[in-house]
Amino acid sequence: MMKRTFWVTATIVATICGSLGGQQVDTSGTGWALTRLDLDVAIYPTDRRIAVEADLVVRLTDHDGSTRIALAMNSRDSIMAFDSVTTPSGAVVAMNASVPGRPAMRQVIIDLAGQPAARGGEVRLHTFASSRATSNQFTLAEDITLASWVTGWYPVPLPSPGGSLSNLAKAPGKTRLDIPANWRAVSNGIQTDTITKGGRRTEQWTTEQPLARSFAAGPYRVVQATANGRRVELLLLTVGDAEARVQVGALAQSIVALERRFGPYPTGSYAIAEVPDWVPGFLAASEQGFMMAKPANFSVPSGNIPLFAHEAAHGYWGNELVSSGRGSAFLSESISQYAAVIALEEILGPEAALSFLKFSREGYIPLQSARGYFEVIRRGADSVAIADMANISGMAKRIVVDSKGPWIYHMLRHSLGDELFFASLRSYFETHRDGSSNLRAFREFMTEAAPEAGLEAFFAQWLDRTGAPHLEISWTSGDGILDVVLAQTQEGSVYTLDIDIRIDGADGSSVVHTIHSDQRRVETRVPVVGRPTAVTIDPEFKILRWDETYRMPGN
Repeated sequence: MMKRTFWVTATIVATICGSLGGQQVDTSGTGWALTRLDLDVAIYPTDRRIAVEADLVVRLTDHDGSTRIALAMNSRDSIMAFDSVTTPSGAVVAMNASVPGRPAMRQVIIDLAGQPAARGGEVRLHTFASSRATSNQFTLAEDITLASWVTGWYPVPLPSPGGSLSNLAKAPGKTRLDIPANWRAVSNGIQTDTITKGGRRTEQWTTEQPLARSFAAGPYRVVQATANGRRVELLLLTVGDAEARVQVGALAQSIVALERRFGPYPTGSYAIAEVPDWVPGFLAASEQGFMMAKPANFSVPSGNIPLFAHEAAHGYWGNELVSSGRGSAFLSESISQYAAVIALEEILGPEAALSFLKFSREGYIPLQSARGYFEVIRRGADSVAIADMANISGMAKRIVVDSKGPWIYHMLRHSLGDELFFASLRSYFETHRDGSSNLRAFREFMTEAAPEAGLEAFFAQWLDRTGAPHLEISWTSGDGILDVVLAQTQEGSVYTLDIDIRIDGADGSSVVHTIHSDQRRVETRVPVVGRPTAVTIDPEFKILRWDETYRMPGN
């Protein structure tokens, strides 16, 4: 339960050295990592306030020695502040100090100069803090309280210059939520304890794998289902029970589809918490083990499979496997969008999956599709190649990552075949899930996994440049020969493509022939039986290319 006094103790628990034998000792306070994190969060809806007690263990990982520890909160806005600090081991030399280059952050600095820590040394810290404001993905209200780890609402070691909170925020441990008795909550890991007493309810969530902590709490109704023996839940405010059963079934099926392709789901359970329409900042937000979503996301009659699969896929790509650097969105957003294709294919069939790739789907963002990507091109907004994207803060970049990106995975899958494609993805995930990842490493890994597939050139033409091909075909036939002219009419350089053409005969037969195209105009002769009635480019849409069906009304 939450204590009502505010103090902090820092206690050395392992490997503290008074002398480091002449090795370089860091004085910045950075270079520490979480190894354990237990949080007690008291939520007071009428006051629109939370109080956070944190018991954490940090280990020195980046330096031979250190004389300081810096803990920080707030990544976007100044939503939280430390309340007070006492420490019998070392001295607090700064309380809620600003961080150069990070205006929202507040830090506490503990000076260990009298007994510096050696590499691998661990320090146990106990902190109290409370809320000061709200922001996107950090909402405190009478009918809902939620906090995403991305806001930096609990203390973590201060990142080194240029570093991020994404890995520093992850640790095993417990999250205890003290809420009104008529409320329910969701957090990371497995719910392991619940106590209701004196008009308050305490829920404890436990994770033995490193997870960044988030929660949502409110007067929820809970609807459950199972996926491969794994519990999945919807926490509802306004959605009706009958509608909820359809949606939770779609969620369960999506998890099963992802596990079949990517391996066991990284977290012990999964849930979706409904949040009111007025909550700012997102339509749906993926956390580590659950997601938060507005009511509109639950209104799709057959279940919002693309949304649920995309957000659940971040449990693998983006949350468990963290990528950084230019093009990193390809290893989080793009592959999670392709996970929606996988789920649709498994649940509703290949036609539904291809239709989603081409046109999106009811209940999902229309422009996140091939049609949407070519609209971005038409508007002249396709200005940065995926591999060069340092961020996806602009709308055009986000559309490109969520439309062209999954098509690249789709084409890669056709190039490698299902067995090698999915085996390589699983292997890459397992290799990098506990470390760091970047687009360069992914490209090298996949190229080595399929050395005969020409993936170095494939990635170069799809990730390192903007645009997509426009293909045109003309043909004549006679005396058992089909003469085909295939042209690439897009601006810029040509693509190297192996393009299927389907030849339909008057007798109802069809044959597929593959043409290699690496020039503006390729002429080829194909032997045929009978008289062809139609010749179709890329009939199965294996290639991201312009098609007249993508033309927007009025264009």
